Amino acid sequence: MKYFNISAFILTLSMGMALAGNVSAFCSKPSMYNLAPSAPSISRPSPPYCLSGYKYSGTHTCDEWETQSYINEINNYISELSDYAQEAQTFANEAISFANNAADYANCEARDVKSDLQ
Repeated sequence: MKYFNISAFILTLSMGMALAGNVSAFCSKPSMYNLAPSAPSISRPSPPYCLSGYKYSGTHTCDEWETQSYINEINNYISELSDYAQEAQTFANEAISFANNAADYANCEARDVKSDLQ
């Protein structure tokens, strides 16, 4: 049965840490490959003519299929905008991560170059 020698372990660990201080750190350059998403190309739905007086009178002359078609267009438009907003949020989060990684890289390089002077 082998016994673990704690003194030898601590000595080895200490020497390794001391030597590691003299070795240059590897600084990893950040990268980001995504482009900002484009706004949807779908245009805002226009209400059918039969709804033109609804805002004032509260009544309309639309058939059910006309109102349902307009509602479907609105829902599709909102869905496209929601997808765009989600893609933009994902891109923004990636951009924040890139900025944080760039700051870490710059700090790493600065520490590395300072250690060359010592």
